[in-house]
Amino acid sequence: MKRILGVITLLVFAVLLVACAPKDTEAAAAKMKKAGYIATASVASEVKEDGYVGQVTGTKDSLSEALSSAYTAQLYKTAKQAKAAYEKTQDAEGKSSATLVGKWVFYGNEDALKAFKK
Repeated sequence: MKRILGVITLLVFAVLLVACAPKDTEAAAAKMKKAGYIATASVASEVKEDGYVGQVTGTKDSLSEALSSAYTAQLYKTAKQAKAAYEKTQDAEGKSSATLVGKWVFYGNEDALKAFKK
């Protein structure tokens, strides 16, 4: 019974994590703008071979924080393709400056990441 409960808890947690990620570049840009960030969305003219769909880039909407709060979020067609792209950012020790969020690979500071996931 404990094992089944643990599996159910894990599945609910995974769904909640993915549910927090924006569905497309326009939704991500709107979310970041609402959080006080400048956001520019771009979409690839066609889905790339690696699954790349588009990205959102920007900074904090205040001059004093603009340089330290730059971010880029890259959207992939599937979570599997995003994971493969994320794994390419890892060094030999498995460390990366990126964060995997559902079908997104996110580069930026903690505050920007929290706003993106919220």
